[in-house]
Amino acid sequence: MKNLNIKIDASRVLSIINKLKDKDTSPMTLSFVLQILSQLGLTKSNISGHVSSIDNVLEQANEISDNRLFYEKGLYTTSFVAKSIIDFLTAYGEVPNSVENKLVKLFNHLYTRRQNTNVRASAYLVAAFKSLTDSPLLLPVVIESSVKSNEDLGLSIPPTLSIDQTHPILDLRLKHIWTDIYFKPSEFNLKANGVYAIKRTTGDRILSSSSDLGAFKQDDKNNAFQLTLDLDTKTTPGYYELDVTATPGSKKTNGRQKLLGITNVQIPLRIITEAKVAQTTITIMDSAREQHVADISLTPEKTYKASTASGAITLEIGQQISIDLNIVDSKQISLTAHQVFIQLTHQKTQQAITYTCTEKNTDKKSEKKSYKLLLDPDSSAAEFDYLSGIYKVDLIVGDSSIKAPILWHMFDLDLRFVGEAGDETKRRIAQATDVSRQESSSPAGSRRAFTPNAIIGSGPTTAKPEIDHVFRAPEKRAPPFLALTFTILCLLPLLGLIIAWSVIGFNISNFKFSISNIIFHAGLISICYLYFVYWYRLDMFTTLKYLSILGVPTFLAGHRVLRAQVIAKQQQTVSSTQSLNVKK
Repeated sequence: MKNLNIKIDASRVLSIINKLKDKDTSPMTLSFVLQILSQLGLTKSNISGHVSSIDNVLEQANEISDNRLFYEKGLYTTSFVAKSIIDFLTAYGEVPNSVENKLVKLFNHLYTRRQNTNVRASAYLVAAFKSLTDSPLLLPVVIESSVKSNEDLGLSIPPTLSIDQTHPILDLRLKHIWTDIYFKPSEFNLKANGVYAIKRTTGDRILSSSSDLGAFKQDDKNNAFQLTLDLDTKTTPGYYELDVTATPGSKKTNGRQKLLGITNVQIPLRIITEAKVAQTTITIMDSAREQHVADISLTPEKTYKASTASGAITLEIGQQISIDLNIVDSKQISLTAHQVFIQLTHQKTQQAITYTCTEKNTDKKSEKKSYKLLLDPDSSAAEFDYLSGIYKVDLIVGDSSIKAPILWHMFDLDLRFVGEAGDETKRRIAQATDVSRQESSSPAGSRRAFTPNAIIGSGPTTAKPEIDHVFRAPEKRAPPFLALTFTILCLLPLLGLIIAWSVIGFNISNFKFSISNIIFHAGLISICYLYFVYWYRLDMFTTLKYLSILGVPTFLAGHRVLRAQVIAKQQQTVSSTQSLNVKK
């Protein structure tokens, strides 16, 4: 009607649409209504009463991860709904504030599904983004880092950005979500509102900086926005969120255009630092006598050498060793690491056993933390498989907020156990080969001591029994002599028949050379030959197929032969009766 310049009766169209909405309020029906209203060229006053249909159709969508909306019927429905809403808002000339957030989530889902094999759904997905791009009311913008390392996630879903604690400089770029064109920084005003710390346990947000960090510096040469974060001195490495809001420049928009996906956006930040060991103390105790033996202070990143000939710390039977250490960041603030391990590796066999350190608070006010490992060789002898000798002691520290993990060879430890080593350990000692460290638990690992707890490897691993696949034994068959005897017995009747025919001769006087007789006897001979071939090399299903082909004509011909014989006997009986009556 629009293309033919036919005047549209607005009241009649709206009446039909209202009746349609009263009968059905499904997402597709409401989307068709919005699409029709957007194409008829009606005035704003005529379609203003249907703005609520946008909220109704968006309320029926399902939400994923708090940032995506979709419909259960699939990508086609989601794309059609998005396109209909954009077209209606363009015709209406205004974007309600209640719609903007849900519209962002709807296009986030479409953006993640842009690689699709369904032709119809893909066509409407492209049409939805085309409507969004051509709309004079909305400008979809994506935030990304200047050093791009992650895939685009969608509107208002920027990737996690890593920032060095010593140089907290953040570089961002803005681009169009569909055309991938980067906007010039002079076209927008980007402002940082504050950095919030995210608690890993509860997810609560705690302000860690000023609530107004100011505007980003504009770098048109690199199409980048730059901001130096003014963090609190107590800010520790970890996960944070930066609130960012962008407003269009005076030359960029027409005054009505809204930025979609860049208003009140939380940018995930990960503040990383260089970790180092502040101080490490070794304490040796005699548990049997309850005496303190010695305290040894280690220099970080240097291997301690004892006064013994091997340079290893000797631990006698009945003694325990305790290792206390502190991990700090670049500001000498106590650092909490997720992975703090101490690994003991035997020098000869390279058998390794790894323990996790226990975290403890040394100062509740300053939240200063340290890590401790208490090793009692007597109670952990089974984990070492009673393998005495010199062990290399390494510290392994890793965390997502640490630039590079720590691997420090702290010292060598001479352990002595009372008990006989396992067979596998004896074999390795005898061969003295350089075997790589094991990475899987061994049977000895199931018999760990309560303290400490071994988590990676547990002494030597015995070879698992070889798996020999045994096929099912064939069924027992009769001896060849017995099988041959049975075959001869089966052939004896046929042999006797042939001998009898050779003695008394063949009586074929009653045989009539009719077609049915020839077919019947030929069929019987063929079936007997088929049985022989089946016994020799055919399978059951192939035999049945051939038998059905031979059996049908043989059966029909045999029926005709028997019927002819019955008729012949009846005629012979009648003729003999008549001859007797004549004689009388």
